[in-house]
Amino acid sequence: MAGQMSTSGRGRGSGGFYVTWDNVASVQRVMNDIEDSLRKQMNGELRTAAKQIADDEVIPELIRSAGASGVPIAPKMAATARAKSDRMVMVQIGGVNPKLSGFKAYKGSKGKKLKSGRDATSKNYRTTLAWGSDRGPYPGSTVNHYAVGRSSSWWVQAGVNAALPAAVTRYRKALDVILAKGSRYR
Repeated sequence: MAGQMSTSGRGRGSGGFYVTWDNVASVQRVMNDIEDSLRKQMNGELRTAAKQIADDEVIPELIRSAGASGVPIAPKMAATARAKSDRMVMVQIGGVNPKLSGFKAYKGSKGKKLKSGRDATSKNYRTTLAWGSDRGPYPGSTVNHYAVGRSSSWWVQAGVNAALPAAVTRYRKALDVILAKGSRYR
Protein backbone atom coordinates (compact mmCIF):
# COMPACT_ATOMS: atom_id res chain seq x y z
CA MET A 1 0.00 0.00 0.00
CA ALA A 2 2.96 2.35 0.39
CA GLY A 3 3.33 4.95 -2.31
CA GLN A 4 6.37 5.42 -4.44
CA MET A 5 7.32 8.51 -6.36
CA SER A 6 8.41 8.08 -9.92
CA THR A 7 9.51 10.79 -12.31
CA SER A 8 9.77 11.06 -16.02
CA GLY A 9 11.38 13.68 -18.19
CA ARG A 10 9.13 16.04 -20.05
CA GLY A 11 11.42 16.83 -22.89
CA ARG A 12 14.63 18.71 -23.40
CA GLY A 13 13.10 22.05 -24.28
CA SER A 14 10.65 22.36 -21.37
CA GLY A 15 13.14 22.05 -18.53
CA GLY A 16 10.48 20.33 -16.42
CA PHE A 17 9.36 16.81 -15.57
CA TYR A 18 6.26 14.91 -14.44
CA VAL A 19 5.98 13.50 -10.96
CA THR A 20 3.52 10.70 -10.34
CA TRP A 21 2.80 8.74 -7.21
CA ASP A 22 2.20 5.03 -7.54
CA ASN A 23 -0.76 3.81 -5.43
CA VAL A 24 -1.84 7.42 -4.88
CA ALA A 25 -5.48 6.43 -4.30
CA SER A 26 -4.51 4.12 -1.41
CA VAL A 27 -2.22 6.70 0.18
CA GLN A 28 -4.81 9.43 -0.25
CA ARG A 29 -7.52 7.27 1.37
CA VAL A 30 -5.32 6.61 4.42
CA MET A 31 -4.39 10.30 4.70
CA ASN A 32 -8.06 11.34 4.45
CA ASP A 33 -9.00 8.87 7.19
CA ILE A 34 -6.31 10.31 9.46
CA GLU A 35 -7.38 13.86 8.63
CA ASP A 36 -11.08 13.10 9.24
CA SER A 37 -10.30 11.39 12.52
CA LEU A 38 -8.10 14.26 13.70
CA ARG A 39 -10.64 16.87 12.61
CA LYS A 40 -13.44 15.06 14.46
CA GLN A 41 -11.29 14.73 17.56
CA MET A 42 -10.31 18.41 17.50
CA ASN A 43 -13.92 19.50 16.88
CA GLY A 44 -15.06 17.36 19.82
CA GLU A 45 -12.42 18.82 22.12
CA LEU A 46 -13.31 22.37 21.08
CA ARG A 47 -17.03 21.73 21.62
CA THR A 48 -16.32 20.34 25.10
CA ALA A 49 -14.11 23.31 25.99
CA ALA A 50 -16.62 25.87 24.69
CA LYS A 51 -19.48 24.26 26.61
CA GLN A 52 -17.40 24.21 29.81
CA ILE A 53 -16.55 27.90 29.37
CA ALA A 54 -20.24 28.71 28.94
CA ASP A 55 -21.08 26.72 32.10
CA ASP A 56 -18.24 28.20 34.17
CA GLU A 57 -18.05 31.80 32.96
CA VAL A 58 -21.09 32.98 31.00
CA ILE A 59 -24.05 31.40 32.80
CA PRO A 60 -23.00 32.52 36.31
CA GLU A 61 -22.58 36.10 35.03
CA LEU A 62 -25.99 35.97 33.33
CA ILE A 63 -27.57 34.79 36.58
CA ARG A 64 -25.79 37.56 38.52
CA SER A 65 -26.78 40.29 36.07
CA ALA A 66 -30.39 39.03 35.94
CA GLY A 67 -30.62 39.31 39.72
CA ALA A 68 -29.23 42.83 39.63
CA SER A 69 -31.40 43.99 36.71
CA GLY A 70 -34.56 44.82 38.61
CA VAL A 71 -36.67 42.85 36.12
CA PRO A 72 -38.83 40.54 38.28
CA ILE A 73 -38.91 37.68 35.76
CA ALA A 74 -35.19 37.91 34.77
CA PRO A 75 -33.73 35.66 37.53
CA LYS A 76 -36.19 32.91 36.65
CA MET A 77 -35.39 33.24 32.96
CA ALA A 78 -31.64 33.24 33.70
CA ALA A 79 -32.16 29.96 35.56
CA THR A 80 -33.27 28.45 32.21
CA ALA A 81 -29.87 29.23 30.61
CA ARG A 82 -28.16 26.16 29.20
CA ALA A 83 -24.75 25.82 27.58
CA LYS A 84 -24.93 24.51 24.03
CA SER A 85 -22.42 22.11 22.53
CA ASP A 86 -20.83 24.09 19.73
CA ARG A 87 -17.35 25.16 18.65
CA MET A 88 -18.21 28.67 19.81
CA VAL A 89 -19.35 29.58 23.32
CA MET A 90 -23.14 29.40 23.08
CA VAL A 91 -25.87 29.79 25.69
CA GLN A 92 -29.61 29.31 25.16
CA ILE A 93 -32.03 31.21 27.39
CA GLY A 94 -35.69 30.23 27.59
CA GLY A 95 -35.28 26.79 26.06
CA VAL A 96 -36.76 25.03 29.09
CA ASN A 97 -39.91 25.71 31.07
CA PRO A 98 -39.18 28.38 33.66
CA LYS A 99 -40.60 27.98 37.16
CA LEU A 100 -43.23 30.69 36.89
CA SER A 101 -46.61 30.83 38.53
CA GLY A 102 -49.34 30.63 35.93
CA PHE A 103 -47.04 29.18 33.26
CA LYS A 104 -48.51 26.17 31.57
CA ALA A 105 -46.18 23.83 29.73
CA TYR A 106 -47.19 23.19 26.12
CA LYS A 107 -49.56 26.15 26.19
CA GLY A 108 -51.42 26.47 22.93
CA SER A 109 -51.64 24.01 20.12
CA LYS A 110 -50.46 23.60 16.58
CA GLY A 111 -53.81 24.84 15.27
CA LYS A 112 -53.79 28.09 17.25
CA LYS A 113 -51.79 30.96 15.74
CA LEU A 114 -50.15 33.98 17.35
CA LYS A 115 -50.53 37.46 15.83
CA SER A 116 -47.15 36.93 14.19
CA GLY A 117 -48.50 33.90 12.36
CA ARG A 118 -46.40 31.40 14.33
CA ASP A 119 -47.96 28.44 16.11
CA ALA A 120 -48.95 29.25 19.70
CA THR A 121 -46.75 26.70 21.46
CA SER A 122 -44.99 26.75 24.81
CA LYS A 123 -41.64 27.01 23.00
CA ASN A 124 -42.72 30.28 21.37
CA TYR A 125 -44.07 31.39 24.74
CA ARG A 126 -40.73 30.65 26.43
CA THR A 127 -38.88 32.56 23.71
CA THR A 128 -41.22 35.52 24.16
CA LEU A 129 -40.66 35.41 27.92
CA ALA A 130 -36.88 35.28 27.48
CA TRP A 131 -36.82 38.22 25.05
CA GLY A 132 -39.29 40.19 27.17
CA SER A 133 -37.30 39.66 30.35
CA ASP A 134 -34.31 41.27 28.62
CA ARG A 135 -35.93 43.82 26.30
CA GLY A 136 -39.21 44.63 28.03
CA PRO A 137 -42.58 44.57 26.31
CA TYR A 138 -42.95 44.53 22.55
CA PRO A 139 -43.29 48.09 21.16
CA GLY A 140 -46.93 49.07 21.04
CA SER A 141 -47.97 46.23 23.34
CA THR A 142 -50.99 47.04 25.50
CA VAL A 143 -49.88 44.67 28.28
CA ASN A 144 -46.58 44.81 30.15
CA HIS A 145 -45.89 41.45 31.81
CA TYR A 146 -42.33 42.41 32.71
CA ALA A 147 -42.84 45.40 35.07
CA VAL A 148 -40.13 47.37 33.25
CA GLY A 149 -40.07 49.59 30.19
CA ARG A 150 -38.62 48.80 26.79
CA SER A 151 -34.80 48.66 26.73
CA SER A 152 -32.00 47.58 24.41
CA SER A 153 -30.99 45.07 27.12
CA TRP A 154 -31.79 44.84 30.81
CA TRP A 155 -29.49 41.98 31.81
CA VAL A 156 -28.18 39.74 28.99
CA GLN A 157 -25.66 42.21 27.55
CA ALA A 158 -24.40 43.11 31.04
CA GLY A 159 -23.85 39.44 31.84
CA VAL A 160 -22.10 38.74 28.56
CA ASN A 161 -19.88 41.81 28.93
CA ALA A 162 -18.88 40.74 32.45
CA ALA A 163 -18.06 37.19 31.32
CA LEU A 164 -16.28 38.17 28.11
CA PRO A 165 -12.68 38.75 29.33
CA ALA A 166 -12.44 35.44 31.21
CA ALA A 167 -14.31 33.53 28.50
CA VAL A 168 -12.07 34.86 25.71
CA THR A 169 -8.91 34.06 27.69
CA ARG A 170 -10.05 30.49 28.40
CA TYR A 171 -11.22 29.97 24.82
CA ARG A 172 -7.88 31.14 23.39
CA LYS A 173 -5.98 28.83 25.76
CA ALA A 174 -8.20 25.88 24.84
CA LEU A 175 -7.78 26.62 21.15
CA ASP A 176 -3.99 26.89 21.52
CA VAL A 177 -3.83 23.53 23.31
CA ILE A 178 -6.06 21.80 20.77
CA LEU A 179 -4.20 23.24 17.77
CA ALA A 180 -0.80 22.41 19.28
CA LYS A 181 -1.93 18.84 19.88
CA GLY A 182 -3.28 18.59 16.33
CA SER A 183 -0.17 20.11 14.76
CA ARG A 184 2.00 17.32 16.21
CA TYR A 185 0.39 14.98 13.71
CA ARG A 186 1.29 17.10 10.68
